[in-house]
Amino acid sequence: VYQLIAKRDDQWQEALAYVESRMLLTNENIFSDLMNRIQADKFIRSRIAEAKNCIANILETYQYGQFSLRHYLPQIREFLSSIGEAHSAYNTALKLKNMGINARFVDLSGWDNQEPRNLDDSIRDAFADIDVTKELPIVTGYAYCKEGLMHTYDRGYSEMTFSRIAAITKADLAIIHKEYHLSSADPRVVGPEKVLP
Repeated sequence: VYQLIAKRDDQWQEALAYVESRMLLTNENIFSDLMNRIQADKFIRSRIAEAKNCIANILETYQYGQFSLRHYLPQIREFLSSIGEAHSAYNTALKLKNMGINARFVDLSGWDNQEPRNLDDSIRDAFADIDVTKELPIVTGYAYCKEGLMHTYDRGYSEMTFSRIAAITKADLAIIHKEYHLSSADPRVVGPEKVLP
């Protein structure tokens, strides 16, 4: 979707509709209970509809000579990424609740925020009324903040959010499970023989 938008290809709307259909299929596969699936579907349909409207407005604005799409692309990339993050976290929290676990969806994506805030302040506010000894927070890895996580950390933004949550909440232990565990470099880029654990 992002690449189509960056290329100014009008097919981005069809691509976004395809993403929505895949997310709805994921919901169907995860939630056998119809009421839970309806709830999960409503959540993602709302996010996709709002994203489509927002992106369409940005694309309409850039058509005027005073605005350049390239200035909006980093925000669009983060905006699109936040949809998948929210979908995963929302579904996980909903599924855990259905299993009897006291889980809470914590959305740091800033979906409804007008202005970005400092990452640490956003985390403090989100966790202000959560007692982690009684409730399991399921948090989006992407956090909308002044620091611009994707711009600053690119694909490592979730780890940064996680580590800041651990520090701010004074967690006793924080473990990150990754496809490639924390190492000196990405083995796909430099080769596995050059990576130190």
